[in-house]
Amino acid sequence: MNEDTQKQIDDESPYCEKCDSCGETGCCPPIMCEAVKCKYGEINIKDYRCFQDQWSVMYEALKDIKNANSYFYIQELTEHALKEVDKLWNKLYSKEQ
Repeated sequence: MNEDTQKQIDDESPYCEKCDSCGETGCCPPIMCEAVKCKYGEINIKDYRCFQDQWSVMYEALKDIKNANSYFYIQELTEHALKEVDKLWNKLYSKEQ
């Protein structure tokens, strides 16, 4: 394969050579992107990771709530999930990091 053909293939590839993202929303997570060129790129990626962790906590809580048969149990699950989300948020913005 000659150099021009290889360059054309590389130019037409939908995948980023740095992070392997295809650029389609909802397909490849931006969390792996190393090419963020933004004044606030580092904190934005940090926020995204925190949101991802918070979503996981809430998703697990919803799975438990789906099978709950008591209002008080649902309330307990919800309070626990919200406390866990708050912990993640506080950890993200603590001055210790």
